[in-house]
Amino acid sequence: MFAHKKPLVMVHGLRDFPPGLGGHSLITNRTVSPQCHMDVFKYYMASLSGQLWSVAMLDSDGQTPPGLLEGNVNWIGNYEQCLSVKASGKNISSLGAAKHDFDGRYCRAYFKADKTVFSVAVCVPSTCTKSDVQTLISTGNASLPVFQVECSRKMHFWGDGRAVTATVVLIVFGILILIATSADYLRSRRKQPPSPSVAEIGVHAVASSSGGQNDDDKPNTSRTDDELSSHQHVDCGVTVHRSLQLVTIERIDATPIKTERSPGWQRALFAFSLYRNVPRLISARHTPGSYTCLHGLRVILAGWIVLGHTFDLGLTLPVTKYASVVENSVGHQKLRTDFQDQPLATYSLSVDGFFVLSAALVTISFSKHLSRQGGKPKVFQMVRYYVHRYLRLTPVYAVAIMLVVGYYRYVAVGPLALETDMAEPCLQSWWSLLLYIDNFVYYYNRECLGWTWYLTLDFQFYVIAPVFVWLLYRFPIFGGIVLLFGYAGSLLARLVMLRKKLDFEVLMVTVYMQPWTRFGPYAIGIALGIIMYWTKCRVRLPKTVVVAGWVIAFGLSMATVYGHYKLPPSPSRAHHAYMSTRRDVFAVSVSWLVFACCSGYGGFVNRFLSWNAFIPVSRLTYTFYLIHPVIIYAYEYGRMQLVYSQYSTLVVLFLAYWMLGNMAAFVLSASFELPFMELEKVIFSRKKA
Repeated sequence: MFAHKKPLVMVHGLRDFPPGLGGHSLITNRTVSPQCHMDVFKYYMASLSGQLWSVAMLDSDGQTPPGLLEGNVNWIGNYEQCLSVKASGKNISSLGAAKHDFDGRYCRAYFKADKTVFSVAVCVPSTCTKSDVQTLISTGNASLPVFQVECSRKMHFWGDGRAVTATVVLIVFGILILIATSADYLRSRRKQPPSPSVAEIGVHAVASSSGGQNDDDKPNTSRTDDELSSHQHVDCGVTVHRSLQLVTIERIDATPIKTERSPGWQRALFAFSLYRNVPRLISARHTPGSYTCLHGLRVILAGWIVLGHTFDLGLTLPVTKYASVVENSVGHQKLRTDFQDQPLATYSLSVDGFFVLSAALVTISFSKHLSRQGGKPKVFQMVRYYVHRYLRLTPVYAVAIMLVVGYYRYVAVGPLALETDMAEPCLQSWWSLLLYIDNFVYYYNRECLGWTWYLTLDFQFYVIAPVFVWLLYRFPIFGGIVLLFGYAGSLLARLVMLRKKLDFEVLMVTVYMQPWTRFGPYAIGIALGIIMYWTKCRVRLPKTVVVAGWVIAFGLSMATVYGHYKLPPSPSRAHHAYMSTRRDVFAVSVSWLVFACCSGYGGFVNRFLSWNAFIPVSRLTYTFYLIHPVIIYAYEYGRMQLVYSQYSTLVVLFLAYWMLGNMAAFVLSASFELPFMELEKVIFSRKKA
């Protein structure tokens, strides 16, 4: 039956390119490469006689599927079968005097009918270029001209300098981790430190029904900024806070215990030991003084992000400018138009929740530094403040970029990933990402880890946060006014920008990713942090105020999430009001949740968010945010067939991405994040010494 089915490329195109003219058409004055012309002609003749290899090529072409009205306009054929074709030797020698070998090459041709873009897969000889394919198809199909062609590429891993470099770096770190882990394990086996006796260590737990803490709370200056942001040290005893579940061990015997301090090189080596890093990651113990409700809140916000990314990055946004991974694009878009689907449409609010948490913890941490320094920040502390943050984020960030540049093209392989290579944009813009200025430099080139705009904004806010915190610490009223003006300026910027008629791409880079339009939730987080620092979470509130606070916060959060339902389009006032204020309103509701749980008014909400099972997962949220979109892109772009989008599809993919993302985050954290955090402590401890 295949003998009578002429290949799509040949049906009309070859008649304008007769043999003997070297691939030139006298009718259209177009030219294809001579070798491509010869091989296409041989393919055509072989298909007429039904030779097996030509049948495989023909069978790999995209065919008209059902469901056109549902948006099934991408006919992707059979990618692997096309690439497996080997037209060589005796298979083609009978077609002419010339003997030539060629393989199958998978291409997708894009047509446009009215406003709908169709893509059709064609399997062509490997000697044909994209230009050749476009010329052959367009010549005989004037009514549906091809405006774009994408083709598969031959890749040689060991000939790729980027892949080899990434592999060498990973091997070096792997050897380092193996040596450190082995040495640390052997050292621990040879030298078991004696356990302190009951006479030396005592535990004193005092339950405080009012949610208070000791009046003589003092910060632990030996901890890093991030630890100070969420931990408190109590000198003379321990407070077990019912809302935060704080537990601290007190030493009864005042005689100090002398411990042998390891040399710096040894601490630096053991920083890469999995023997100590893995237990640190999987431990479900609450750190003394930690705001335990934040663990559960981080996990929930991160889960909301991956749910939205599963829908947007995985199924909605086209893998190329025109092609999508779903075969029912019309029905897919309806998945977030109903009322119950609004969390899919408003998942980006979760990022504003992270802005609130980040700002609050930074404010508390920096305020503690100021209290130790008499309200006057010292140069060394400010240098460490900025260096710490940079070293905290950047090493594992650089590793993620390296993995994308080195391996992405070898992982995302398939008919949907012909020319979608995040490595190329990363080669241009990696330096701007690592300097956290990419939202200023590469306005319209966010293909390189585009989701990391959040890290850029968070770092930029972190840079300016000390100004607001210092003013609030030294001059509370004046500082509050300055912070209020900063918030008002951000709100005004959003109102002005959203009133303009901007397309989606311009809106993303001028409003969504700029600090002056996203500062509002961070300012609210600073206000939350300074209130928590001033009150030490010891606020007595009437029951009516507590109930009213929870009702209002819940109402505000639901209004921001579901207010998008049937929202009048721009330029209506309702649309501008909602889009301009929803992030700030959501930030206020998150702030109340944190403050209520901190102050002992969280009830079952705090007990749930403080669940120990959240702690290990919470530690992975940074690396999870970094790596989970790469997993989504690699799987979706590597699909061999389109997917039918429905609720069950979304749920299964969400759970898979959440699990795989956390597994990958665990590896990155244990191998890179924790080691570099420990190296920073080694560096600064040597400077202090």
